[in-house]
Amino acid sequence: MDFPVEESTTQKIPILLEKTIERVIARTQPNDLLQKDVFFILIITLMVENGFTPISDEFKCMDIKSYLDIFSGQEAKFVLMGFQDISVKLIMSPLGAMVLLNIVISELNLDTYSICLPVSRYVVSLHASTIPLMFRDLRHLAFTFKNKMVVPVKSRILSHSGYPSASLIGLPEEVFHRILLYLPVSDVINVSKTCNRLQMLIANESLWHDLFRRDFQELQTDRSDWRNLYRETFITRSDDNLRHIRQNYINNYTNFPFNIDNFIWDVI
Repeated sequence: MDFPVEESTTQKIPILLEKTIERVIARTQPNDLLQKDVFFILIITLMVENGFTPISDEFKCMDIKSYLDIFSGQEAKFVLMGFQDISVKLIMSPLGAMVLLNIVISELNLDTYSICLPVSRYVVSLHASTIPLMFRDLRHLAFTFKNKMVVPVKSRILSHSGYPSASLIGLPEEVFHRILLYLPVSDVINVSKTCNRLQMLIANESLWHDLFRRDFQELQTDRSDWRNLYRETFITRSDDNLRHIRQNYINNYTNFPFNIDNFIWDVI
């Protein structure tokens, strides 16, 4: 794919997803196309993005274009790349304005992972002037689906196969958040430099709220832009400390040979 679903906007979505929707629209009567059908195609695309390969009923691996051309209904089958002996079934069940998504790992005692999502939050209009305008909030959908479904399913498969499955990038957001609170802010910022996903997670205002309360608990504020507030407070404190160090040094030596800046904040 040219870019992931999480980077979609009202002007662009992944080319493969757009072309698939175009084909579905072309072969469907205008009143027959439903939001839940478009939503299920979107979920299948997310499965593929996260390393799952579609399989036919004969357990033959297929590319997503061919698979989306032939699949029908509310079920789809996949295998995680590299683990062809363990299949998973994705099942969507409509519940009024919501849909219940289940992923069942048949070979592992029918382990099941579930999430309930509001279709209309993500597929807003089937009659939009362009296909990207049919969708909203796909970044939220991509991360919610990954955190709640993909990560635990992958971990279960990897654990069953004897492979370690823990990684920062694969952890649920709340676990990742807690780990960061044990790190000094310089390390938090260094982690954010490693990849786009971690940078996005670390940009979360709730994390900076907790970091601010941890490091500057004596301060009271009515502001809610916690990342900016943390940055400003950190720089002010650093400058105050630097002036104190500089003054003490000058009192004993003629020159102050070094400078301290706040380069760690360049990334955020």
